[in-house]
Amino acid sequence: MPVFNFYRKIPTRSAEELRSIINGQHRDSYSVVDVRQPQEYERGHIPGAVLIPLGEIPQRMSELQPNKPTIVYCRSGNRSMSAAAMLINSNFTDVYNLEGGISLYNGLKAHGFPEVRSLFFPADASFETIVTLAWSLEEGSCIFYGKCKELSQKPEAPEAPEAIELFTKLAEAEDRHKANIERQYAGITGKYDVEKIGKGTPHLMEALLNIEDTIQWCHDKDTADILELSMTIEVNSYDLYAHLYRKVEDEQHKTFFKAMADEEISHLSQMASVLGQLP
Repeated sequence: MPVFNFYRKIPTRSAEELRSIINGQHRDSYSVVDVRQPQEYERGHIPGAVLIPLGEIPQRMSELQPNKPTIVYCRSGNRSMSAAAMLINSNFTDVYNLEGGISLYNGLKAHGFPEVRSLFFPADASFETIVTLAWSLEEGSCIFYGKCKELSQKPEAPEAPEAIELFTKLAEAEDRHKANIERQYAGITGKYDVEKIGKGTPHLMEALLNIEDTIQWCHDKDTADILELSMTIEVNSYDLYAHLYRKVEDEQHKTFFKAMADEEISHLSQMASVLGQLP
C-alpha cells in the first residue's frame, strides 16, 4: 500500500472566517482551542479560547465535545494542525485548523511552513504495512533531527545549548525506536526484513514531508519555527503508535506500543518546554 494512502489534509478556517464565527454565533455553539504553551497564551490569545497545550490533547480530549465545531490554533498553524489530526483520529466530527495561526489572525505575516498532512489509517491496512511505515518514518526523523542539531550549532542561534541537547536526544530516541520496531516486527510476523522493506519507502518523514526539502527549509528559520515543525512530526509518531496499540491483541505488544506512544508525548513536552522559554 503506497505511503501516500496514509495521509490526508486537515480542514482549515481562515482568520476572517473565525472572526465571523465569533461575531455571529452563540459562544456555546462552537469551541476555540489554543494549543500553545501557557506562557504564550498569557501574552495574548483569541477571545474565548480555551488553553489545552498540544502535549496535553490526548489526556484532555474529554473536556471538548466531539460533535461541536472545533477550531484549533497555535502561533503559526503548525502545532494546531497536529492537534486537529489527533481530534479527528479520535472521532471528532467537525474540526478545523486556523490557517496561519494567531500570527495571521493578528495581521502578522505568515512564516510559510512546509505543507504538512495528517496520518489516518485505511481499514484494509495490515499490521505489517503499518509497522513498515513506522520504521521508515523513524529513519527519516533520525536524519532530520541530526541535521537540526547541526543547525542549532550556528553562532547566531542564541538558544543553541538547549536546542542542541534536545535534538541530540531526539535523534538518539529515533534510532532506538527503529531497533525496537525491528524486534516487535519479527516477534509478531516471524519475519526479519522490516529494514529491507522500509528502505524501499520514498525518502519521506512524518507529515508526508520530503527529508531534503524540509532540511533546506530549516536553514533560514529560527528555533521556534523548527520546534513547531518538529512537534508536528512527533504527533504523527504518536498517532502511529497509538493506532498500533489499539490494533494488536497480545498484551506484551500492546504494552510496547503504548510505551512508544507515551515516549512521543514526552518528546512533545520537552519541545514545548524549550519553545515556551523562547521570546
